[in-house]
Amino acid sequence: MPDYSKILTVIATSTDAGQLRNFQANAQAKGVTVIAQAAFNRLLAILVDHPPGSLRPISGP
Repeated sequence: MPDYSKILTVIATSTDAGQLRNFQANAQAKGVTVIAQAAFNRLLAILVDHPPGSLRPISGP
């Protein structure tokens, strides 16, 4: 399993929505779910003004 610790650290501290969207899109295109989900969660954390855990991503159509 690849070591994603560096990129996960960058994601966890990022406040740049554009950067997080790029991380998410690139990870999804490459099938790296752990990175895509981390970027999505961080994006929600910086953009949404709701208590943590009150929103869930929609899965599937």
